[in-house]
Amino acid sequence: MILGISHSADPVGSGGSTWVEDNWTRYLVPLYTNTDTIIDRPSMGVDGNGVYIEAWVVGKPMALAALPKGPLTNDTAQIVQDQFILRDASVGFGHVALGVNFDPVAAGDPEWILVGELSAADIYCGSVVWDAEGKPSLSQWASLPVTRSCDLLYNVVAPQPGSSYGVDLGSDLAGSPQVTVRKIDGTQYLWWCRDVYVNAAGDADAGGGTPDRSAVECFKIQTAPSPTIAETARINDDAAADPMFYYYGSVAVSDKGDMVVGFSGSGADSYIGAYYWLASMSKNTVGCLLPGKNWYGDGSQLARWGDYSRTALDPSDGATVWTIQAYTEERDPNYTYSHWATRVAAITPY
Repeated sequence: MILGISHSADPVGSGGSTWVEDNWTRYLVPLYTNTDTIIDRPSMGVDGNGVYIEAWVVGKPMALAALPKGPLTNDTAQIVQDQFILRDASVGFGHVALGVNFDPVAAGDPEWILVGELSAADIYCGSVVWDAEGKPSLSQWASLPVTRSCDLLYNVVAPQPGSSYGVDLGSDLAGSPQVTVRKIDGTQYLWWCRDVYVNAAGDADAGGGTPDRSAVECFKIQTAPSPTIAETARINDDAAADPMFYYYGSVAVSDKGDMVVGFSGSGADSYIGAYYWLASMSKNTVGCLLPGKNWYGDGSQLARWGDYSRTALDPSDGATVWTIQAYTEERDPNYTYSHWATRVAAITPY
C-alpha cells in the first residue's frame, strides 16, 4: 500500500506538473510480503493516536498497519512503514471497516474496527489499543448478533431500464470500509452500514414475502460498557412491484448526531443514480443527488457495478458531510461500454 500525507492543509499548492511531489510525502506500507499477492478494497482509519490501513486478500489472514500519527504528521517517519503490521488469522469471515474518529482521544483510547461476516448476518467488533510504550495490539473480537432477519447481498442483480441485462452487485461486499466514531452527549457510538437483501417489508422473513430488492442497513453501536447494537435502520423501497434497489452505502454523522448515508440506486424505470439519506435512526427518507443518465454495460452481459462509496465529516465545522457516489453518465458513441461517473456533494444537516 502507498500512504500519502500532504505537507499542509493545502494539498495542491500552486499546482503544476509536480504538485504531488511538491506537496505530499508518500510512504510504503508492506501489508504483505508475497510477490504474488493481489490486494483489494483498501480502507483507512484515523484518530488522534494513529493512522490505520487494511486491505482484503483472498485466502490471507487480516493484515492491518497501525502507524503512530506523530511521526507521520511531523515528517520524521521512515519512508518504509513495516514495523507496526498486525495480523490475525481468525479474521477470514469478511471485510474490515476501520474507524474514523475526529474527537479528542487519550493515549490509550481504542481505534474501533468492525467486520461484516460473509456467511451470516452477525457483525464483529474489535479494536487496536496503544500501550504506554507506543506499541499497538489487537483486542479480542466480540460478536454482535443482529436480531432482525435479513439476507446478505450475494449474486444479486439490480434492474435498470434500456438493457435486457441488469446490474451485477457482486458477491463480495460485506459492508462499508469505514466506521464513523464519535461521542454524542458524552456517549461514544459507532455508525456503520452494509447491503442486505429484503422484501417490501424491509425484512427477509417469509411473512413479508421473498426478498426481492437490495437495501442499505445502518447500525448505531454503543461502545461502553461493552459494544452493543443500540439502533438499526434499513433504507429500502417498500413498493409492492418494481422497487428501487439501493446498494453500496457509506455513512457519516454530524456533531449533533444527524446521520448522512450516501449510496447508489437503480430500478426498472431508473438508471443508476447517486442518492443520500439524511435522518435520525427513526426516519427513512431518501433524496437523489443526481439521477442516472443512461443504462450501464455493453448490452451483452451483466454489468458489474463498483463497490466503492465514501461519506465523511468535514472536520472544519463538525456539521457538513461530504459524500462521493457513483452514477451513470451519458453514453459515448465511441465506446462500447457505457460510462460511470462520480458525484461529490456537501450536505449540511442543520
